[in-house]
Amino acid sequence: MRRERFKLADRAVFTRLSSLRNLDKFSCGNEYIDAFFKDEAVKYEEELLAKSYAFCDVENDNAIICMFSVSCDGIHTALLPGPVKNKIQRAIPNAKRMRRYPAILIGRIGVSSQYRRMGVGSQVLTYIKEWFLHPMSKCACRYLIVDAVNDDDVMTYYEANGFRLLYLDEQAERTAFSISGDEPLRTRMMYCDLRLWLLQQNV
Repeated sequence: MRRERFKLADRAVFTRLSSLRNLDKFSCGNEYIDAFFKDEAVKYEEELLAKSYAFCDVENDNAIICMFSVSCDGIHTALLPGPVKNKIQRAIPNAKRMRRYPAILIGRIGVSSQYRRMGVGSQVLTYIKEWFLHPMSKCACRYLIVDAVNDDDVMTYYEANGFRLLYLDEQAERTAFSISGDEPLRTRMMYCDLRLWLLQQNV
């Protein structure tokens, strides 16, 4: 059951994960994601592999509402099946088409169990989109990409926020990344075209 909507803009402060002192109290209900933010995120920052950020509730003793990590990546058109490659290329003017396009990878994203089903996850994705579209952003970024957990609820969440599968079926994704076996993939790569998303917001 969805609870009353929590508005990040009204009572949340944005901060670097490295400045937090209450990480031990955070739990999003996923042990893998919790362990990353508590044990690995700082190490990823030290190796310049990812940066992690958090929103904290200023009206609740700065409780961590959610956290996410981001890093630079790209979409390599040579790895895409024909239909998806054509769809992406059609959105780019002919003179600007490239073999790979700049993207930001959302490596991990977790909403505290205390703030689940209150619209926080979608607000975080909107924040990330607007952050990298801001004129003062230091890095050009056409796409957001994410390795979404291969779960119906997770996939629906990303689709509702403008993301689409980069590979139309699991076999195509296995082939692109040389993944052996026939077990269901643990994650599926999804993408959001930030320019198209921005145009839709201005309609």
